[in-house]
Amino acid sequence: MGMEIVVRQSDKIMRALRIVPLLALGVAFGQAQQVAIADQPVAQPLRAENQSPVFAAHDVLLWAKLPGGIVDVGENEPVKEIVVPEGITVGEALTRVLAWQNKYFWKENDGVVNILPQKGVPTLLETNVPFYEWRSDEIPYSVVERLGQLPEFVRRRSQLGYVDGPHHGVGLQKPPRVGGPPEPPVAPQIFVRRNIALFDLLNEIVKSYPHPAIWRYSEMAQGQARGVTLSAR
Repeated sequence: MGMEIVVRQSDKIMRALRIVPLLALGVAFGQAQQVAIADQPVAQPLRAENQSPVFAAHDVLLWAKLPGGIVDVGENEPVKEIVVPEGITVGEALTRVLAWQNKYFWKENDGVVNILPQKGVPTLLETNVPFYEWRSDEIPYSVVERLGQLPEFVRRRSQLGYVDGPHHGVGLQKPPRVGGPPEPPVAPQIFVRRNIALFDLLNEIVKSYPHPAIWRYSEMAQGQARGVTLSAR
């Protein structure tokens, strides 16, 4: 049986309605990453309606269970229908999805799949971070959102004429438990990076989790300025 990803636009916010059955999709997409990302097969057809190519690419990464990063600079018009047939690879699926408007492309960077604008990565993502520390027991959203509060980031954002964009809360903090005894406590791992570009640091963060995360840099009009938001899920 097939699977559809149907997305409708409401008040300019895209809300995905995923229709069951989802059987076999996670298995096909969640293969061990010894297989090259571009070579992992798409075992079920995918279809998106009234959704931008960038959002559709995000869904491909999400269901593929791959660590990812998305640089969304706007210019995302919804496409009436985007279809990905079964039997092609994840890399081919991303290429097909993004080609509908040809404003973004995908690239693998050391095990992380990045969705990037054709016109170039924003200068703000080149901001040097002298020191950053996070723990494995922090959720990705919290770790990434803290980056937006760093003095280096805030200063550079102001210099480039951006303002702080909207934030949407932390979402699900822990995966739901399905039966079984409680897991024994595990000492959290501490990660430290020094003198690293913000873009590279974001990729390092999503790679550090056993369950792959996806970071997102978003630009949007905010009054007379451009708002910037860093988030993750």
